Amino acid sequence: MTLFPKKTNTDKRFYTATITDILAVHEDIRILVLRPDTPFTWQAGQYINISVGGLPARPYSIASAPGHSLEIHIKRGKGNASAYVMDRIQKNETVLFSEPEGRSVFNETINGPVLALAGGLGIAPIKAIAEQAFRTGFSHPFTLYWSATSESEHYIDENFKMLAREHDNFKFVPLTGRVMSAIIEKDIPHLKDWRVYLSGSPAMMAALVPVLLAKGADLENISYDRHPEAEIPAS
Repeated sequence: MTLFPKKTNTDKRFYTATITDILAVHEDIRILVLRPDTPFTWQAGQYINISVGGLPARPYSIASAPGHSLEIHIKRGKGNASAYVMDRIQKNETVLFSEPEGRSVFNETINGPVLALAGGLGIAPIKAIAEQAFRTGFSHPFTLYWSATSESEHYIDENFKMLAREHDNFKFVPLTGRVMSAIIEKDIPHLKDWRVYLSGSPAMMAALVPVLLAKGADLENISYDRHPEAEIPAS
């Protein structure tokens, strides 16, 4: 089954990929593994717009570091695209996706500690950033807090526990409930000269930025993206 919606009047380039695996990591979360049909490059932390089943494309973060297969995490929501992924999508289907976008990416020139704060599926780009950091020999402290509504939604926590076992400078703290701000205020003494990555709901990021600034973080060192609405229409 070919899943190509019509292209819009845009200068953007689009790609096709084959779904090579579908992982049901939670009753409402799927991980899609995609093999691009042509060479494709991206930076850790970026996102792409993906169209499945001929439906309007939606923005999803890339959860894998560059050089690996494309890994996309999708949670059941109110839209048709997530329902299609949860209930109908199959291996070997073809998807259409856009060029990578986003500026909240891992920078290999970072010369200081990193704090990553993720909420829910916001863990996807943070996973890519952490993988890329340690693949390139990052030696400064890297601390990750991942907040979810329940323990079962820490669906890839073993990835980070393994990373912590392999790298003494990596710390992983899973959280449940809306406690991120309080934990940061309690656990982090200061954030001067730290690079901070945020990934989650707009409400979460809006609540955290004042806390981070109060801890001494430089606004220029707080990195996050807001996904625009997808631009590929239905066929």
